[in-house]
Amino acid sequence: MTTQINIVDGPSKFDLMTALFVWKPERLRVEFKADDGAIYKASINACEAEDGSGECWIIRGYAIDASSVRSRSAESYEGFFRTNTRAGFLRFIS
Repeated sequence: MTTQINIVDGPSKFDLMTALFVWKPERLRVEFKADDGAIYKASINACEAEDGSGECWIIRGYAIDASSVRSRSAESYEGFFRTNTRAGFLRFIS
C-alpha cells in the first residue's frame, strides 16, 4: 500500500544538500511539514534533478512522523520537492 502526503513547508536548498552530503559526526535530517500539520523528519539518501530549473528534485530516503506518538519506525519514501516554493509530496512505500 502506498500513502502520499503533501508537503507545504520543507527545507531550503542548502539544508537539502547538507542532509544528502554530511554524514559525520552523524547523519543530518530535514523536516517536512504536511498539509495536515504533521511533521516528518527525513533522511535524504538520493536526490535527482527533475528538470533543468535547479529547483525541482526527485528525492528518496526514510522518514518518521515526528508528530505521532504511535509511529516511531522509519518508512521508505520517494517524492518530489521544489526548493523555491518548499512544497511537494512524499509517497511512502510499504
